[in-house]
Amino acid sequence: MNTQKADHLLESLTLHSPVSLLLRVLCAISCDVVWLDGDAGAFSMEREQIFALLERRGGDMAIRDVPSLVPSGHNDTVRQMGESTSVLCISSEGTRVTTLAKIRFRQDEGVYPLWWEIPLPLVRYDGKNVACNKEGRKRFGSRPFVAPAEEGDIPGEYFARSATNDSVVFVLRLLEAEYYTIEDVTEDMKRADDILWWASVGKALCLRMTENGSTVERVLENGDVSAGDIPCVWEDKVVGYLKIGEKRKRK
Repeated sequence: MNTQKADHLLESLTLHSPVSLLLRVLCAISCDVVWLDGDAGAFSMEREQIFALLERRGGDMAIRDVPSLVPSGHNDTVRQMGESTSVLCISSEGTRVTTLAKIRFRQDEGVYPLWWEIPLPLVRYDGKNVACNKEGRKRFGSRPFVAPAEEGDIPGEYFARSATNDSVVFVLRLLEAEYYTIEDVTEDMKRADDILWWASVGKALCLRMTENGSTVERVLENGDVSAGDIPCVWEDKVVGYLKIGEKRKRK
C-alpha cells in the first residue's frame, strides 16, 4: 500500500471505526501494537492478538469495544517489548504513530486477578488512582469518584463522592489488596440523614415538653393505647404511640 493511501486510512481511524479497518492500518504502517485511550481507560494490545480477536468476533465491532472483549493484563506483555516497538495510538483527540518508549502507561494499568471481570461492579483503588472493571464502567463510568475516599467506621469500608455529581455517594468495600466492590449508596445516605433528623426533632420536642412540666411516654403498637395518644408513623407504618401527660404543677 502506498504512503498516501496509508496516511488517508490513518486520518480516518477513530475509536468508533471497525476493527477490520484497524488491522488494515496496522499492516499498512507496520505497527506492532495498538494503544487505545478512550472511556475505558488506556489499553494496549499486540497486532497478533487483534487478528485472533477478529477471527473470533468478526471485524464489524468498534475499536472502542475491544477492551471489554478480552481479558485484562495485555499491558504487562507490551511493557516487556523493546522501546523502539512501533505503536499506533488512537484516542478521542486523534490518531498518531509513535514508539513504546514515548508511551506513558498509567498506574491503573497492568495485570488484574482472574475474577476481575465478574458481573459485579469492582474498582481498583490504591488511595490515588481509580480503575473499574467492565461492569463498573457500565454502571458508573471509567472514573466514578474523586480520590481520596474517606474511611468509614467499618474496617475496609470507604466513602467517596462522584466525580461528576457531588451529591452522589459511593461506598467501597474491601475484597483484597487494592480491590473493592463499589455501590451507589446515595439514597441510603439520604434515608439515614432523614431518619437522624426526625429522630433528633422528636427527642428535642420531648425534652422541651418535659422541661415545661409535661410527661412523655412511649407506648408500643400493641400496648395500652389511649384515645388521646399520638400515633408515630414512619413510611406509612405505625411504629408506636406517644402518650403526653398533663403538665405538672410547679411548686
